[in-house]
Amino acid sequence: MTGLLVAIIIVGQLTDIPKLTLLIATFYGSSWILFVSNSYAIKNSEGWGAMKYPQLIFGMIAIFVYVGVEVTIDNNFGALLKTPGYLTEEDLMKVRYQNMYLFTGVAL
Repeated sequence: MTGLLVAIIIVGQLTDIPKLTLLIATFYGSSWILFVSNSYAIKNSEGWGAMKYPQLIFGMIAIFVYVGVEVTIDNNFGALLKTPGYLTEEDLMKVRYQNMYLFTGVAL
């Protein structure tokens, strides 16, 4: 699996393939490896441990997607806030008051 991911990174650095295509290839490649491992574990559970349970595979995929989305939002949020006209001065004042309200432990 590591070799597959390294190969995708190298291809991404040396070619002009769009990043979305590489992301989809990484997702499908990782998922394929997990499901193949699961099918082998179901056939012969000796030495596979928890890999024989499909909910483990779906949990791994869910965590992969969640972390990817979280990192993407974190990396792009600063650029969104710098966009001219996205936030006004009045919006910034509201955000300050909302944060004070939320961080004092008062539930909405």
